[in-house]
Amino acid sequence: MLTNPLRGWKRAFRIQESHSMITAITLENFRAIREPIRIDIAPITLLFGANGVGKSAVIKALHFAGQQLGVERFETFGEELGEFVDCVHGQTTERDIRIGVEACYSGPFEDLSFDQVIQEAAATFDLDIGEPSFWDFWDSFGTAAVDIEVGQRTFHHLQTPHMRTTAGVPAAQFVRSTYAGNSTRGFDRQVIELHPQRLLELMDADQVPAAIRQHVNQWVESSGVGDASAEDGWVELGWAPGRSFTADSALDTSVEVSPPVKALLLTPFHLVRESLYEFLHVGPLRERPPREERTAGDVDMYDQYRWFTGAAAWDALHHASVYQRVDDKVPLIERVNEWLASPERLGLGLSLRVNTAREVPLEALSALEQTPNKIGVHNFLEAVSNTPAVSHFEIEDRNRGIGVQARDHGTGVSQLVPLVVAAHVSYPFDSPLVAIEQPELHVHPAVQASLGDLFVVQRGKTSRRFMVETHSEHLLLRLMRRIRETYEQKLPRPELTLSSQDVAVYYVEQRDGTAEVSRLVIDEDGDFRAGWPAGFFAERAEELF
Repeated sequence: MLTNPLRGWKRAFRIQESHSMITAITLENFRAIREPIRIDIAPITLLFGANGVGKSAVIKALHFAGQQLGVERFETFGEELGEFVDCVHGQTTERDIRIGVEACYSGPFEDLSFDQVIQEAAATFDLDIGEPSFWDFWDSFGTAAVDIEVGQRTFHHLQTPHMRTTAGVPAAQFVRSTYAGNSTRGFDRQVIELHPQRLLELMDADQVPAAIRQHVNQWVESSGVGDASAEDGWVELGWAPGRSFTADSALDTSVEVSPPVKALLLTPFHLVRESLYEFLHVGPLRERPPREERTAGDVDMYDQYRWFTGAAAWDALHHASVYQRVDDKVPLIERVNEWLASPERLGLGLSLRVNTAREVPLEALSALEQTPNKIGVHNFLEAVSNTPAVSHFEIEDRNRGIGVQARDHGTGVSQLVPLVVAAHVSYPFDSPLVAIEQPELHVHPAVQASLGDLFVVQRGKTSRRFMVETHSEHLLLRLMRRIRETYEQKLPRPELTLSSQDVAVYYVEQRDGTAEVSRLVIDEDGDFRAGWPAGFFAERAEELF
């Protein structure tokens, strides 16, 4: 019997981290958002709207979800989010914050190593892991949702926090895979018996074949469940009170469940947590690079707050040999320099380099002057090698052959570098979702447009997705241009291929005291099907005419 059925499962899930990605987020009573809104995340998702309407709340909600699910990377972000009363809409504790995160695992589960949990499941229920029906059932957990509800209640004049977390898998896929074959019947029956009240409404799902609907109807009738319904087409898989994710405490049920099934029920929690762990967020005000860089031992690349400020991007460049996959053929700093310098990229004509030096102790210099021989030189070099290395970034203008410290260069470059690094960094995480606020800050309009190409190219080369909160019409027009050129087969380079399905544009506005979100659909030829709500981007026409 397994002493901890989750230990091996978490390890298996971490093997192919890049396959876990966030696909949608829902918010209610979070900051400027009162009524529920939903954002489906495309490969490139743009959030537009006036200042203060709630665009950044969509991104920060992912931080909030990560903190509630115990993702360690977000602990340092607490000061940026504030307390519960700072996050709840209207700053009233009578409301509960509700955030839902949907995620998917894009690779087949058999690509994961045969973890002890899977082997235990096969042994317990006499299953054949090699049969397709086993993996069909397991794959139904490859798409999952976690709903987080956080609030405060007054009890004897004291504010008492409460939280509950529900996980689920898509209902139709779950039922179809459950009843499609016989090899997993012993394994899945325990899961079904936990949630018989969810089955009746599932039978209306078009994706479930008639034979399976009949089979499940008969089973529900024989179980004496009676009328019931499933919520939003998802099968709920249990509660996880607080931040506890042990197999014994995370299931709110009196039914005896075997350890493998407990681990399976917790799979959605791990899937969403892994997706949040991979999330990167670059904030709207990126720090200028330090005049002297820290040593590698002081760097924490997992610190989400340093990514928010942009500082972690400079860390990644400075210590690229440490924070880079061994199979990366081109060093990170060279890839970043290509985007900074090349006319086909951002076209700045600039490149970065790291200059490293060591301070010479005065005592060692005096000793060398007194003993100017081989022994003195040896002692001098040894003393210098024991002093800490001090490094700084230098920016070279390739057109003029001039180099200056990066900190002394114009502000625009310090705003751009963290964006380019976040789009390329591959270790210690692959960052399937990168959120960026105001990439256009302190940047020339032509470069703003070229940032659109950065997102297009990197989305094509990797599984990376970008969620961008912006006011830049130039960036949007570049993306629409690439969609049109793809449709007309007039692209300058194949790497710029982009379809209308790859881009989601959302417009956020305030109405009646809450944020409302509209998705603006782009046609296959790169035009909007409808105009901008509330005349957004109409300022140019007013100024011209």
